[in-house]
Amino acid sequence: MRPSVWCREARLPSSFVDDLMNRWIHSSHRRTIAPMLTFHRASFAAALAATSALFVINACSSDSENSWTPSAGGTAHGGAAGQAGTAGAAGQSGQAGTAGAAGQSGQAGSAGASTGGASNECGGADLTSDPKNCGTCGHDCDGGACKSGVCQGVVLVSGQRIARSLVQDATSLYWIVSPSSTDSGIMKVAKSGGTPEWLVPVQSQFLWGMAVANGELYYAASEAKPDGAIMKVPVSGGTPVAVVTGRDYPASVAVDSTAVYWSEGMPGWALATAPLAGGSAVLLAQSEGGDYRNARAIAVDSSGLFWTVSKSDPSVKEAAVMKSGLQAGPATSLVSGLLEPWGILLNASVVYWTDVSDNTVSKVPSSGGDVVVLATGENATDLAIQGDSIYWGNSSAIRKMPVSGGTPVSIVAGQTNPGWVNVDDASVYWIDNPTPETGKIVRSPR
Repeated sequence: MRPSVWCREARLPSSFVDDLMNRWIHSSHRRTIAPMLTFHRASFAAALAATSALFVINACSSDSENSWTPSAGGTAHGGAAGQAGTAGAAGQSGQAGTAGAAGQSGQAGSAGASTGGASNECGGADLTSDPKNCGTCGHDCDGGACKSGVCQGVVLVSGQRIARSLVQDATSLYWIVSPSSTDSGIMKVAKSGGTPEWLVPVQSQFLWGMAVANGELYYAASEAKPDGAIMKVPVSGGTPVAVVTGRDYPASVAVDSTAVYWSEGMPGWALATAPLAGGSAVLLAQSEGGDYRNARAIAVDSSGLFWTVSKSDPSVKEAAVMKSGLQAGPATSLVSGLLEPWGILLNASVVYWTDVSDNTVSKVPSSGGDVVVLATGENATDLAIQGDSIYWGNSSAIRKMPVSGGTPVSIVAGQTNPGWVNVDDASVYWIDNPTPETGKIVRSPR
């Protein structure tokens, strides 16, 4: 255990700096950063500020058919009113009446005809601005505003410095923040909103990937050997304990019902695992030379472990989506010749991933096969799936499309560099990072 006050030289993996900067800073194509920055931990903020100079921040109908005019016959005597009634939905009532009574029925019939033929069934609501009928009748923005027919999202928490790694369970959201240049902590808030609280108090460690399983939150204390570790803490609160220690810059984290998996290593990549309860780590696979970065993101199911890797120079097209078994053994390339694959997701034996250099969202069977490009021109990093839809954040919106293919649509607008997307039966959640100092946790109906 390190003392609470410490000072040493350290290397932050270039992939981590990439991740932090790319959440806030988006160029139209490649996002480049000097690899393997060596720096003093106390100068972390200055290093990020200096690095950010390499990037450019993108800045970052009337319902006339609803009106109706009563038929002129509505004010006529008996028979005339009855004739007007046949023009409306209640015309039959008009015919059946006598004299003046029929006139009243005829007038009602005219009104009924007009209502039945209206194109807007939301009682005259403006679908471009009504938060209860945003874009379509009955689409409720759940407390958020509606602008141009698109919900704007509800900010649950604001003012989060270097917010990252959002994950969820049934009732709560969890994310990492860095209140200062040398510290990290983990926060928690109810999905319904409320006062955020510290789950893991601020400490002198750089925390990164997280995953939830069996009522516990697993996370990476991303430090060099021997200080790198995979930790866990009850989601209800408590004292964090180490699952494994002595790791080398652990980063992305995934879990299944029995084990925790993580990426590590710098330079290059490696994938390892350990039981959820703790125990000896097992190295599953690792790179063999080459200018590889740490694995970007990982995902697991019963068929194996999947991850994305890239080179420092994406233009060489030697990046790949990789796969290995859940026991130690060789890794294989599921998809090769990519530019810069980033987020990865597994669902129903299909692997989905984003590429931040060619701005695509793609999929392939987890057993291998033909690649299908689902979307192009999307500045996406992370992915989430619920039901038959896939979600991601681009430069200014939360996007959605069918997993089978189709046209992406914006379900939330007015964002600035949204990422770390999560989704459940009712809502989509994400981190919006206008600047490193002003991160927000946001929710909107899915």
